[in-house]
Amino acid sequence: MTDPTPEQQMPLPDLTPSERSLRAQQAADARWSKPGARQRQADAITAAGLARHERIVDPDGRAEVLRAVSATRRLTSPERHELNDIVARTQNSLRAELAGKALKASKAARKAADELKAAEAATKKPARAKKAGGARKSRRAK
Repeated sequence: MTDPTPEQQMPLPDLTPSERSLRAQQAADARWSKPGARQRQADAITAAGLARHERIVDPDGRAEVLRAVSATRRLTSPERHELNDIVARTQNSLRAELAGKALKASKAARKAADELKAAEAATKKPARAKKAGGARKSRRAK
């Protein structure tokens, strides 16, 4: 495929950076305002993630072959078990990645909280030491 010639390209008006930002925001809002846009995006991301993990656990592409075969005939029991095993390993791989991300986020949050506490402690004035001897006696005579 060749690049479009300058005559085929849409002319870009001279816009300031602020105007370009507004135009981009308008385009983004228009995209996300369409019915089902968010669900389609989420579905595409999920499908891409599962496909990536399937390539990790099934580098030979055996699952694709089994799915193609299942479109033309019924899978045999060993084939069905093999496909189910690949699907289960794919899901486990995805869950392992998400658990790792959750652990990393948890560690980062704990570290940030500890650093905040340390910064607050460093800027806090030390409390005045109380004098020994207990409560003060009243000046009023009884």
